[in-house]
Amino acid sequence: MAVLSSKTAPVWADNRQALCDSVGYYKAHESSMYTNSKIARGILINKHVSVRDMLSAEVVITTIGGGRKKNDDGVYVRTESGTATESLVKAAIAAKEQYLPVAVILGDQYPLASFKPNHVYNVLDFFSITDIWSEVDTSTSEGVSIWKVRLEKTDRSTPSWWTPEAQPTASTPGFPQMPRTCTSCNTDSNQIFSQAWTCLNGRCDAAFVFASNISVQDLTFASPCAAHLAWCRHCHEGSKTIFADGWTCLNKTCEAYFEFPAGVVKKSLTYSENFLQERTNNVLPAGFLLKPKLPGTAANGSLGTEKYMRVGMVCPRCGCCSRRKFWTGWAYEASDCDFVLEAKPAPYPLSHVHAEEDRTSKMVFSKPWTATPQILQKTYTANGYTAEQYLLPDPIKNSVVLGSVTVFRSTRAINAEVGGPDDMWLNLLHETATDNFGLQRNPAIHPNHPSEKLTRHFMQNWGAPYKFAVAVASNALQ
Repeated sequence: MAVLSSKTAPVWADNRQALCDSVGYYKAHESSMYTNSKIARGILINKHVSVRDMLSAEVVITTIGGGRKKNDDGVYVRTESGTATESLVKAAIAAKEQYLPVAVILGDQYPLASFKPNHVYNVLDFFSITDIWSEVDTSTSEGVSIWKVRLEKTDRSTPSWWTPEAQPTASTPGFPQMPRTCTSCNTDSNQIFSQAWTCLNGRCDAAFVFASNISVQDLTFASPCAAHLAWCRHCHEGSKTIFADGWTCLNKTCEAYFEFPAGVVKKSLTYSENFLQERTNNVLPAGFLLKPKLPGTAANGSLGTEKYMRVGMVCPRCGCCSRRKFWTGWAYEASDCDFVLEAKPAPYPLSHVHAEEDRTSKMVFSKPWTATPQILQKTYTANGYTAEQYLLPDPIKNSVVLGSVTVFRSTRAINAEVGGPDDMWLNLLHETATDNFGLQRNPAIHPNHPSEKLTRHFMQNWGAPYKFAVAVASNALQ
């Protein structure tokens, strides 16, 4: 058995939340495709692959959507197209039509990789979607139609870090990126021929119409490798010759969909080399950074508790995605990198607390709290406090009082007394700003697993052990 070489991505994570917190192009905690504003932004390829999926130095072909169920052998297979598939296809089409690159993340369980990733989640690069089509999953007997996408590395000027050492980096020219709109049918078509552009809409009268000095017989493709394009005589839709075994209509609604000439074995279909080796001259838009900049520390009056200070970071040294786990700043989550980004929050002013108190006191609750008639209630003033006392009766014999609860409501004047709540608040702020107070986020679910998620809030416990959703180690009171 051959031993696969190991490789490390420029941006990687061993925890999914860390990946989603640290980069803007992938924030899907559950699904494989991340969309934003109904546009595909990132795709994770991992354990579950479909027939003819592939990964090469510059091209990724993968399947969109779910619809998988366990078969009798315990293997997940597609039995239906999946309810969410259509929306994902639309998101992929939107990314393609707007020329927005999609980040591709490789999971460590992806079975088609020619190497062993060193980490659980490995960012490959930005890719441009060149083709979206429907075909039949020929690996199962159900004959389910699936949607597939072909993605091409957007910036082909640099070697791919996942490329085998023996595989040279291609610098092949390609099709022009931008399409043109036909003035006759108002549809967009890419320029696929070197000589000139023409409309590729089979229903348009201007399709395949060229200037008089251009001979159709002399046409050559703009890319050295190109899959031939043909139009279906039933639905008049154009489809590329993506299979080496022959052409078929890829229009899912056509009566001739996925029909091949006699003798073609559908279970043995493979993609043609012309289709795989097509190239397009894509351009990476400004601002698309695989390794985002470090989070900005609190400035310009910020307190350090704002939303932008809760994101993760990508380590500038090793590329690891790390969550904001500690109150005092960002630190690498593993032990083999010592990079730390200090970002201690500023003291939270009492004026902010008072303003929040004022807003809360003015809130009108739709269902005000009231005591049941059996509970005796008394309100009085004691040493400046407003006290509310509730006598709790025996549920069997109401005339017998089993106990009482008294709520003392402080005032702003009491809070401001020496040694009062305001001083306690200021002392707490001083401790958190100057010392290692131990505040941190703790695992909420799946601890020590790649799917582990931390709590939203930072916590620490003193005195008696205490658990509210998450158990926190307790420190002794001093």
